[in-house]
Amino acid sequence: MHPAISSTNPLMQQPNTHRMQRLLHTGNFSMLAGLVLIIVSILASYQFAHLFSLSVQVSAHIGTLVFATVIKLGYITRCVALNQLHKEKSREF
Repeated sequence: MHPAISSTNPLMQQPNTHRMQRLLHTGNFSMLAGLVLIIVSILASYQFAHLFSLSVQVSAHIGTLVFATVIKLGYITRCVALNQLHKEKSREF
């Protein structure tokens, strides 16, 4: 049997609410980390570009695109978790 769907997988043994709360925290952390990293990369790309070599500047420009994607993925993760948590609460009533 595939390990992801095995009954011995610790994620499958946790209640869905706990998994979704963990997913929510992961999404929040991803958004925060992406925001901090995108600010750093923008500062390195534009404001303090004269302090860095050309290769660091190019990496910072590429990082701006990558870290924006991290923010977007974190937002999607957060939305999925919140949606599932709201469904869980509506089932309780």
